Amino acid sequence: MGDLIAAAVVCIVLGSITMAFGFHIWWHRKIGLIFLFPHGKVKAEDVEEYTQQMGKACALDGLGAFSMGAFWILYGIFQKEELIYMGITVFAIAIGFSVVRMYRAQKRYA
Repeated sequence: MGDLIAAAVVCIVLGSITMAFGFHIWWHRKIGLIFLFPHGKVKAEDVEEYTQQMGKACALDGLGAFSMGAFWILYGIFQKEELIYMGITVFAIAIGFSVVRMYRAQKRYA
């Protein structure tokens, strides 16, 4: 039980950091922070839209991790095993949507 709570806290912290990173890309248009995908071919007039799409996708990843950690803490409180699986499901859905959003942004702008 203690290991799950520790993992939940780590998920919440990492999710918060990832969301902040995504919002920073999105709001401040920091294309240089996008290091997983090549962005050298993005036109200057498309940088705003590209960083918006990629930042939202990154923030969605963080939200999924944050939610998973929150569900795991709720499991620690209520002892309902379904909460563990709900957290994993929410995380998987968030990652899925994020991957699709990043792929579409890469195909369209880069």
